[in-house]
Amino acid sequence: MFVLQKFFLLKIFNEERVLERFFSLLIIISIPINLAWNRRYDSTWTVGEWLISYGGGFVRRGLPGEIIYKLSDNFNIPPVLLIHIFSSLSLILLSLILINFSRGIFNKSLLLSQLMIMGPLAGDYFVRKDTFLVVLYAFCLMILKIFYEKKINQITLILGINLISIIAILSHEMFGIWGLPSLFIIILFIFKERRDILLTSISKAFFIISPSLISFWFCWLFKGDPIRALRIHQSWQSLENLISHLGALDVFSQDDLPQKGAIAAIGWSKSQVFSNQILDDFSIGIIWHPAIWLLTIFVIMQLFIGSKSDFFRKIKRIIICIQFIPIIPMFLMVDFGRWLFIWVTTSALLIGFINKTLGLESFYEKFTKVLNYKLISKITPGFASKKIYNIFLLFTGIPHSWWSIHDFLDSTPIGFLIYNFYMYFKGFLKVFF
Repeated sequence: MFVLQKFFLLKIFNEERVLERFFSLLIIISIPINLAWNRRYDSTWTVGEWLISYGGGFVRRGLPGEIIYKLSDNFNIPPVLLIHIFSSLSLILLSLILINFSRGIFNKSLLLSQLMIMGPLAGDYFVRKDTFLVVLYAFCLMILKIFYEKKINQITLILGINLISIIAILSHEMFGIWGLPSLFIIILFIFKERRDILLTSISKAFFIISPSLISFWFCWLFKGDPIRALRIHQSWQSLENLISHLGALDVFSQDDLPQKGAIAAIGWSKSQVFSNQILDDFSIGIIWHPAIWLLTIFVIMQLFIGSKSDFFRKIKRIIICIQFIPIIPMFLMVDFGRWLFIWVTTSALLIGFINKTLGLESFYEKFTKVLNYKLISKITPGFASKKIYNIFLLFTGIPHSWWSIHDFLDSTPIGFLIYNFYMYFKGFLKVFF
């Protein structure tokens, strides 16, 4: 028995295909559980995020909810069914795009792991907009790739890039923080490649994304208020026969406003949205909360970069560090696991895009002239061997929001496997007993 266990562990730690199959199986078996867990209006932070609409007038994050409302109202389709379809299609599209963009650069095990494709499932934000937004970001990169190859003109680029970016921003304004900066830099680089002077390239890049910047500003201007949140809530009451709930739709008076969830959050003040309590948080015992998250970020960076045998370590170091800069302001809000998923996944997409267009070596040479690469290499050494790398990949967890030992263990691949078996066993007992 001991020999078999030892053989199995060596197989996992040393063979890439075993990890790929293990992660693929985890993704497949966890999707039904995630959808079943988030199937009611009462799932206020997951289902509720998609249900923010323009029922009380224009408000940030309301575009998908408005589309869902119109489809449900006109065609008698349950809103949660549409949400599940959007969420599932987003994950499928992201998987296909990531694997295509990253072929030959990243191991499939990393792409399928809790750092990327499995992340929304293990962190219970699969039924949220994050995967959808990352897919829209990938579509923007595809348009830029076609423009770089001179298959479309500048007018088509402006229309395409802004249509997709505005849809993303009107779905969740945070796209303007983590998505637009890198798109701007890529556009600047493309025009520089065409021998435009720097000032001209900057001007063209700003002009091209200016409609998206305006929509981003509008979302901050019309962020919402408690009355709009109530109006949205009341608009869904008219479709109560199509929405499963456990009493969450019963609130209806102005004196009894929605108190929690994504719909209620559009009316929150800055003090409710941005948290400064994390700096004083020792809720894990003697461990300082920011320190454990910094350690998590450090480990994630090393996993992204890979082991010493990885040929693309240099460019991975640069991109993961550059893309971290626009993510930093998002840590003022507590859903850290979601921001880390966006950070790592968009970094992988960026490297794939650069490889297919500007060229990794050329991009590396240009950026190392303005960056302190020695400092970057010191803080991102990577792993000494593939075996150690795989061990960390199997036992690294990324909690959804606040760090706790329980959430950490649940979000590791091993812990997530145990959780899925428990949920299936619990469902089996409920059905048959």
